[in-house]
Amino acid sequence: MRELKPLVRQWHDAALPVIRTKSFTETWSDFVHAWSGARLPLGVDVLTEAWKRSQTDPPPRIASEYDSEPVRRLVGLCAALASLSPDSRFFLSTHAAAKLIGASAMQVSRWLKMLAADGVLELLHVGNEYLASRFRWTTPKA
Repeated sequence: MRELKPLVRQWHDAALPVIRTKSFTETWSDFVHAWSGARLPLGVDVLTEAWKRSQTDPPPRIASEYDSEPVRRLVGLCAALASLSPDSRFFLSTHAAAKLIGASAMQVSRWLKMLAADGVLELLHVGNEYLASRFRWTTPKA
Protein backbone atom coordinates (compact mmCIF):
# COMPACT_ATOMS: atom_id res chain seq x y z
CA MET A 1 0.00 0.00 0.00
CA ARG A 2 2.78 2.45 0.88
CA GLU A 3 4.21 2.14 -2.61
CA LEU A 4 1.00 3.67 -3.97
CA LYS A 5 1.23 6.81 -1.83
CA PRO A 6 3.60 8.68 -4.20
CA LEU A 7 1.26 7.93 -7.12
CA VAL A 8 -1.74 9.19 -5.19
CA ARG A 9 0.23 12.29 -4.22
CA GLN A 10 1.11 12.89 -7.88
CA TRP A 11 -2.55 12.52 -8.83
CA HIS A 12 -3.58 14.82 -5.96
CA ASP A 13 -1.11 17.51 -7.03
CA ALA A 14 -2.40 17.36 -10.61
CA ALA A 15 -6.06 17.39 -9.50
CA LEU A 16 -5.71 20.06 -6.82
CA PRO A 17 -6.80 22.92 -9.10
CA VAL A 18 -10.07 21.05 -9.66
CA ILE A 19 -10.71 19.56 -6.21
CA ARG A 20 -9.28 22.53 -4.22
CA THR A 21 -10.98 21.56 -0.98
CA LYS A 22 -9.17 18.44 0.14
CA SER A 23 -5.78 18.17 1.76
CA PHE A 24 -3.51 15.38 0.63
CA THR A 25 -4.03 13.67 3.99
CA GLU A 26 -7.79 13.50 3.38
CA THR A 27 -7.28 12.29 -0.19
CA TRP A 28 -4.85 9.60 0.97
CA SER A 29 -7.26 8.55 3.72
CA ASP A 30 -10.11 8.28 1.18
CA PHE A 31 -7.90 6.24 -1.15
CA VAL A 32 -6.82 3.82 1.58
CA HIS A 33 -10.44 3.32 2.63
CA ALA A 34 -11.63 2.72 -0.95
CA TRP A 35 -8.67 0.47 -1.84
CA SER A 36 -9.69 -2.13 0.73
CA GLY A 37 -13.00 -2.62 -1.08
CA ALA A 38 -11.54 -2.79 -4.59
CA ARG A 39 -12.00 -6.21 -6.18
CA LEU A 40 -10.71 -5.68 -9.69
CA PRO A 41 -8.62 -2.99 -11.36
CA LEU A 42 -10.57 -0.09 -12.79
CA GLY A 43 -11.45 -0.64 -16.39
CA VAL A 44 -11.55 -4.44 -16.24
CA ASP A 45 -14.61 -5.82 -17.97
CA VAL A 46 -15.31 -8.64 -15.55
CA LEU A 47 -17.70 -10.55 -17.81
CA THR A 48 -15.32 -10.44 -20.78
CA GLU A 49 -12.39 -11.50 -18.60
CA ALA A 50 -14.41 -14.37 -17.10
CA TRP A 51 -15.59 -15.49 -20.54
CA LYS A 52 -12.00 -15.60 -21.80
CA ARG A 53 -10.96 -17.63 -18.77
CA SER A 54 -13.87 -20.01 -19.18
CA GLN A 55 -12.78 -20.66 -22.77
CA THR A 56 -9.17 -21.45 -21.84
CA ASP A 57 -9.35 -22.97 -18.35
CA PRO A 58 -10.44 -26.57 -17.88
CA PRO A 59 -14.15 -26.74 -17.05
CA PRO A 60 -15.14 -27.36 -13.44
CA ARG A 61 -15.74 -31.04 -12.71
CA ILE A 62 -19.42 -30.36 -11.99
CA ALA A 63 -19.92 -29.25 -15.63
CA SER A 64 -19.60 -32.89 -16.75
CA GLU A 65 -22.89 -33.67 -14.97
CA TYR A 66 -24.77 -31.76 -17.67
CA ASP A 67 -25.31 -33.19 -21.14
CA SER A 68 -25.93 -29.78 -22.72
CA GLU A 69 -22.94 -27.91 -24.13
CA PRO A 70 -24.50 -24.47 -23.51
CA VAL A 71 -25.13 -25.41 -19.86
CA ARG A 72 -21.53 -26.60 -19.52
CA ARG A 73 -20.40 -23.23 -20.95
CA LEU A 74 -22.65 -21.43 -18.44
CA VAL A 75 -21.17 -23.46 -15.58
CA GLY A 76 -17.67 -22.56 -16.79
CA LEU A 77 -18.61 -18.89 -17.03
CA CYS A 78 -20.03 -18.90 -13.50
CA ALA A 79 -16.91 -20.62 -12.15
CA ALA A 80 -14.70 -18.06 -13.88
CA LEU A 81 -16.76 -15.16 -12.54
CA ALA A 82 -16.52 -16.62 -9.04
CA SER A 83 -12.75 -17.01 -9.38
CA LEU A 84 -12.45 -13.25 -9.96
CA SER A 85 -14.03 -12.54 -6.57
CA PRO A 86 -12.38 -13.21 -3.22
CA ASP A 87 -15.63 -14.59 -1.77
CA SER A 88 -16.89 -16.40 -4.92
CA ARG A 89 -19.79 -13.94 -5.28
CA PHE A 90 -20.62 -12.48 -8.67
CA PHE A 91 -23.25 -10.66 -10.67
CA LEU A 92 -24.58 -12.16 -13.89
CA SER A 93 -27.12 -10.76 -16.31
CA THR A 94 -29.10 -13.46 -18.11
CA HIS A 95 -29.11 -11.31 -21.26
CA ALA A 96 -25.33 -10.90 -21.25
CA ALA A 97 -24.77 -14.60 -20.54
CA ALA A 98 -27.22 -15.55 -23.27
CA LYS A 99 -25.27 -13.59 -25.87
CA LEU A 100 -22.03 -15.30 -24.86
CA ILE A 101 -23.26 -18.87 -24.77
CA GLY A 102 -25.71 -18.68 -27.65
CA ALA A 103 -29.04 -19.19 -25.90
CA SER A 104 -32.08 -17.13 -25.00
CA ALA A 105 -32.13 -15.05 -21.83
CA MET A 106 -35.17 -17.03 -20.66
CA GLN A 107 -33.32 -20.31 -21.09
CA VAL A 108 -30.26 -18.99 -19.25
CA SER A 109 -32.55 -17.86 -16.43
CA ARG A 110 -33.99 -21.37 -16.19
CA TRP A 111 -30.53 -22.94 -16.25
CA LEU A 112 -29.31 -20.64 -13.48
CA LYS A 113 -32.30 -21.68 -11.35
CA MET A 114 -31.44 -25.31 -12.12
CA LEU A 115 -27.80 -24.75 -11.09
CA ALA A 116 -29.03 -23.20 -7.83
CA ALA A 117 -31.37 -26.15 -7.23
CA ASP A 118 -28.45 -28.52 -7.87
CA GLY A 119 -26.31 -26.67 -5.31
CA VAL A 120 -23.76 -25.47 -7.88
CA LEU A 121 -24.73 -21.85 -7.19
CA GLU A 122 -26.53 -19.97 -4.48
CA LEU A 123 -28.87 -17.23 -5.67
CA LEU A 124 -28.20 -14.28 -3.36
CA HIS A 125 -30.32 -11.62 -5.00
CA VAL A 126 -32.78 -11.81 -7.89
CA GLY A 127 -32.13 -9.16 -10.50
CA ASN A 128 -34.48 -7.44 -12.88
CA GLU A 129 -34.27 -5.88 -16.33
CA TYR A 130 -31.93 -3.18 -14.98
CA LEU A 131 -29.89 -5.10 -12.40
CA ALA A 132 -28.08 -8.42 -12.78
CA SER A 133 -28.75 -11.22 -10.32
CA ARG A 134 -26.12 -11.95 -7.68
CA PHE A 135 -24.83 -15.47 -7.10
CA ARG A 136 -22.26 -17.32 -5.04
CA TRP A 137 -20.37 -20.31 -6.39
CA THR A 138 -20.81 -23.17 -3.89
CA THR A 139 -19.13 -26.10 -5.62
CA PRO A 140 -15.42 -27.01 -5.74
CA LYS A 141 -14.05 -25.66 -9.02
CA ALA A 142 -11.59 -28.47 -9.64
